[in-house]
Amino acid sequence: MKQCTKCKQTKAPTEFYKHRSRRDGLYVHCKVCVYAIRSKQKKYEPDYSKKKQCNKCKQTKAPTEFPKKSVNRDGLDARCKVCCNAADRDLRIIKRFMR
Repeated sequence: MKQCTKCKQTKAPTEFYKHRSRRDGLYVHCKVCVYAIRSKQKKYEPDYSKKKQCNKCKQTKAPTEFPKKSVNRDGLDARCKVCCNAADRDLRIIKRFMR
């Protein structure tokens, strides 16, 4: 039996998710509390209605003019598609001559 640190109830080990780093191999919160915590967390939804400025050419453009990049907070690349294509083209030329 194990006690949940969130709801303070004693539950069976099957009521906890596995956690390799913990000494007992179980997460500190029960599955019910983990679900409640995760459902309360607000997922970020980017606002694509606003204009965005390209970091390279400094022009303000519509979000559709930027390639998607999931690691950025707004889900878009910092450079517009035109600047990204130009940079990729230059990189390909440099790599070709370095062979």
